[in-house]
Amino acid sequence: MKKLLSFIAIAAVLVAAGCSRFSNRGEVEKPFIDAANTQYLSFERVNLTDSSTELGAVVHFRPGWWIRFDSSSVIVADGKEYPVISVDSLSLGEQYVMPDSGVAHFTMRFPAIPASAKSIDFSENIDGGWTVLGIHLDKNYKYESEIPADMTGCAEDAVLPDVDMSRDTAIVRVHLLNYRPEMGSKLNYVVNTLAGQQGDMPALDIDAEGNATFSKVLLGPEEFIVIGLGSFPGWGSALITPGESIDLYIDCRIAGFNNMRTRDGSDHDMPFAFIGSTGELDKINRSTNKTGYFGLPLYTGTFADYRMTGNEYAAMVMDTYKANLDSINATDVPAAAKELMTVCLQADVISAISNADRLFRHNYYFVHDSWGQKVPDDSINSAISPESVRKVVELIDINNPKLFYSYKVTSPDDLVNTEIWKAAGMEPVLLDGLRAYIDARGAAASAKLDSAAVGQLRAVSPAFADDVLDVQKESEAVIAASSSMVLATPDVPADKVFDEIVKPYKGKVVVVDLWNTWCGPCRGALKENEPLKDGALSSDDIVWIYIADETSPMKTYFEMIPGIRGHHFRVSGEQIAKIRERFDVDGIPYYIIVDRQGKAEGRPDLRHHDKYVSTILDKLK
Repeated sequence: MKKLLSFIAIAAVLVAAGCSRFSNRGEVEKPFIDAANTQYLSFERVNLTDSSTELGAVVHFRPGWWIRFDSSSVIVADGKEYPVISVDSLSLGEQYVMPDSGVAHFTMRFPAIPASAKSIDFSENIDGGWTVLGIHLDKNYKYESEIPADMTGCAEDAVLPDVDMSRDTAIVRVHLLNYRPEMGSKLNYVVNTLAGQQGDMPALDIDAEGNATFSKVLLGPEEFIVIGLGSFPGWGSALITPGESIDLYIDCRIAGFNNMRTRDGSDHDMPFAFIGSTGELDKINRSTNKTGYFGLPLYTGTFADYRMTGNEYAAMVMDTYKANLDSINATDVPAAAKELMTVCLQADVISAISNADRLFRHNYYFVHDSWGQKVPDDSINSAISPESVRKVVELIDINNPKLFYSYKVTSPDDLVNTEIWKAAGMEPVLLDGLRAYIDARGAAASAKLDSAAVGQLRAVSPAFADDVLDVQKESEAVIAASSSMVLATPDVPADKVFDEIVKPYKGKVVVVDLWNTWCGPCRGALKENEPLKDGALSSDDIVWIYIADETSPMKTYFEMIPGIRGHHFRVSGEQIAKIRERFDVDGIPYYIIVDRQGKAEGRPDLRHHDKYVSTILDKLK
């Protein structure tokens, strides 16, 4: 009898085990998401049953635009793929036009998954498709930071250091916590420097453990900003100084917070503790992030009021400064963090006074919704009297070197309009030096550095001079190796340049691409379109012409064009202005198609990849 009972008990356990392989665990509302390469698609619920897995999808997308769920979509649980079965009443691959609300809800059905699965991944399983990783099935899952507390803020007795304007190499060792290889093997970043933002930096290689190393010669403080991992956007930054070597820790789950914030609104405020570092200056900077923003909202369109007089505006700026300064002093952060916030606020004040006319016009455009149109001459009175300017200088030292820390919130170009200070009898030595450096570095990037400018710059700062000379040498070397790839721009009046460029190719279809190296969408489109020359658009009857202007730094330009097959032209500011005027260019990339008869037509709609291919093929017929 005991044997029979034992047998029955064992059988019951086996049956139970077999039944629980696909356990009905019910619904998980608003599941925590580890990471996503999109904010358009998210999942607001998961329903687990013995027969299927249902994902409640929500899409936030532009009204009137279409989306579709690809038939190759899968979920992954415990390392196994489960293909999509259906999506509501839609056929897989069917185009769905987004409603006026810009929000749509769907139920996606997949096969049942094992009860052992703690999370699932979703992927469209196609190049460039949406991917959502780590959709947690634990209803009680909560985010817990893995960044040590001593890396997320500074000590109470920390001191904001003097600005180091030496020229030395800085190293940032990046450690990606909760990294997964599916996120990609390249780290994309930009660097804010005293000469402006550098966005053409080569991506960093990520090893299997999620580590990467950034190394750069710095001239003064810079901000290293991670902007994405493969197609997964949004990470963090570190404030670094010359000669420094630090470890930067980033929790990859920040990409999940971005996704959930779109899904749920403000339900998922991103914690500040998703990033931390060993850098002492960066720790001070990180402490400022916990207090809110106390700078001036200069370019919102609402900061200045174009109906004010310049002196009324200056008084408003100073009243706002004093109020924000009181708020900074009332915050519960170390004194070093307060000093850094104060310096950044003061840089905003300098920018607000220096650029009053620009901000008045910005407000006029904002109020009248007249962007790009001429502001009537009698509409604004932005002139600030020398007396009002001197009142600003009574409170703010415009020659404080620590203002160089402020680039993290203010473009350097906004600080170097120095005429208003000189008119008030001030000597803006610091800002004049920055202006000279920015101008010289821009010239060096195009291999046009003037020796006299170098001498003047050396008097300001030997490090400034050495830096621009190195940039000049790099530019010259790249140009010498690649200059033969650029055709001479026709020597005709500016309004005739375009016709002369395309004239030799009459009888063929000419595709003209207006672009620049600093244009992210241009670079993306070039990468997408280049393979077509060996594929759908492989034809000797198509001529590819690429026109950039002198705002593209020479070194970067000549490094890029070997990977872009076609005829390259680099035109002047006057020449590109005439081309833009003729074809009503609204931005770049911009495409102009010249048919076999020589008729040129501006086609901004070719920014859409499918339209690009079909239009060019039609012109070939």
